Amino acid sequence: MPKVSEEHLAARRRQILDAALVCFSRGGFHQTSMQQIFEESGLSPGAVYRYFKGKEEIVQAIAAETLGGLAAALEAGPPSPPAEMFERLLDIIDEVDRRDQRLRLALQVWGEAMVNPRIAEFVRQAIDGLRERIAAELDCPEPDATARVLVALAQGSVVQRDLFGDEFDPGEFRRAALTLLSQGDGISRQEG
Repeated sequence: MPKVSEEHLAARRRQILDAALVCFSRGGFHQTSMQQIFEESGLSPGAVYRYFKGKEEIVQAIAAETLGGLAAALEAGPPSPPAEMFERLLDIIDEVDRRDQRLRLALQVWGEAMVNPRIAEFVRQAIDGLRERIAAELDCPEPDATARVLVALAQGSVVQRDLFGDEFDPGEFRRAALTLLSQGDGISRQEG
């Protein structure tokens, strides 16, 4: 039997993750069955289970991919004040592939982390990795605490974007947050 190429394996894995993302976005993590993922992907149960043990592992793969992409995109910049870092973070979130589906799943995963210790540990590690990446790129007196605030603001924008839909104005949110962060920048510099 011929060996399957790495490209084929990667394409099949991507097919499963994309199908799951559609299902989770449409019906929610808990309401989505593995059968629905099989149908959406067009693959047999055996083919899907070759890559993932179950739904939770698929969710973790999508979340790791999303947060890893955010952290990787932040690596390229010079040290920045908080307002500039937040603007970069929002830009990166806006450019995420399949953003609305991924952000909707993020909300579900954050909620699941409140009751599922395995997901909670995974989410903490992933968010800590992003926070540490942001802190390393910040030019401010308290980079760790500031990075935590920036991540919280970004998470808040995700929650409001999904919860309020068209009523949420991302541009207005960005302007208000940047104004607040810029004012805080001036205050911290005056005190220092």
